[in-house]
Amino acid sequence: GTGAITAVAEQKITLNANVVVQAVAGNVAFTADNLAGNNGHTLFMNDTALIDAGSGTVTLTADGSITLGGLKTTNATAAAVTVTTPSGAVVDGGDTYLEVEANSGTVTVGAVAGIGAAANHLETRLHTLQATNLTSGGIFVLETDDLIVGGTGVKTTGGNGPVVVRTSGGALTLNAEAAAHGTGNVLLAALGAGTDVVANADVKSGSGHVTVTGARHVTFNAGADLRTSGTGTVNVVAGTGSVTLSDTSLFTTGSGHLRVLGGVDVTLGGLSTTGNASVTATAGSILDAGDTYVDVVAAQLRLVAGTGVGTLGVGANALETTVATLSAQAGAGGINLRETDGLTVDNTGATVQAVNPDATVTPVTDAAQSDLVTTGNGSLVVTTTNGPLTVNEGDADDTGVSANGTGNVRLSAGGAGSDLGLNADVESGTGHVTLLAADAMTLAATVDVTTAGGGTVDVLAGTGSLVM
Repeated sequence: GTGAITAVAEQKITLNANVVVQAVAGNVAFTADNLAGNNGHTLFMNDTALIDAGSGTVTLTADGSITLGGLKTTNATAAAVTVTTPSGAVVDGGDTYLEVEANSGTVTVGAVAGIGAAANHLETRLHTLQATNLTSGGIFVLETDDLIVGGTGVKTTGGNGPVVVRTSGGALTLNAEAAAHGTGNVLLAALGAGTDVVANADVKSGSGHVTVTGARHVTFNAGADLRTSGTGTVNVVAGTGSVTLSDTSLFTTGSGHLRVLGGVDVTLGGLSTTGNASVTATAGSILDAGDTYVDVVAAQLRLVAGTGVGTLGVGANALETTVATLSAQAGAGGINLRETDGLTVDNTGATVQAVNPDATVTPVTDAAQSDLVTTGNGSLVVTTTNGPLTVNEGDADDTGVSANGTGNVRLSAGGAGSDLGLNADVESGTGHVTLLAADAMTLAATVDVTTAGGGTVDVLAGTGSLVM
């Protein structure tokens, strides 16, 4: 019936092998160590022990650690399952059952010494999760289908605790923040084919590394940021789909590198670091979501797009940057980039620390590339609005800028006193080439500017000299 099941112990509670506590619709509440003060007594469930509350709620409390066999309810309230310990950990007792199966309501987990463990995650089938770990250890959860992070979020507040939340067969949606304390690393991953990570709230670490991966898409909606600091790196990967940031979304760190990889497109709100950044849109384009942020602020920027970087033609929209050094490759969509100050075309690359399921890291490097290059008759437009533009030879081919086929080239150094300096060749197959400098223009020895067929070359040094 609807009767409740309650167990209270002055010391510990143990549910031995094959014990089943079952209610149809009544609430189940077990409290271990109800004596005054914190005596550290535990609540232990054998791997084969099960608490099934039917449509009732489940509440487990102990001063010490709580070891879970299986908890199950269909309750759809905000209090469907609550598991809390003020001094211990919440850990997995084995794999006979999912540790928590509550696919309709909210599950709340609170601990001090860890929720799950690096080598043994809590396996769940939940609707909504909120979890906080206070002092040591981290949070490690593996969900079987869709999961919403809600309420107060999923976070560690001490001990440099990591946060690892993965779904094996569904979407991972953040309606509340995921945050790791101090140098704690963060991994959020939707692993199953065709599944996405959707962030409607921030992903944060104090100064740890952050990895977000979606088997298909990764989306950061309005106001959702990804933040770390110091040498913490950012690694965001959409496997078969796209990485999409809203205009108001920012990925930021201190001096750590940033890496964003989309199987199709990457749409940028803002990326910001004093280190290096690498953005790859394997089969699509790197696009500007809007003007709240400069699209990329970095020391070095490496861009690779199967189609285009920014957009050209009708409705053209340049990718906006504040970077020192740039390299870029694109296809038929070409390259349209506008730099806020001075820019050098040269070698660029980036290395991030990808977060593993046990919260350790593995370095991932986007190898150094150089030059500005298009294929598929893609055109190339690079403009500085207030600084010099310099093209260096970053590899051994003597060419710094190359537009394929009929692709046109326009290089422009804008702003009073800004020079254009060419230390490597600029070429188009048969397209037109325009070189503009607000002040002077210099072509180093052996540098050529070439096109063919009906292609033309237009060179203008505004208030300064042209030196060849």
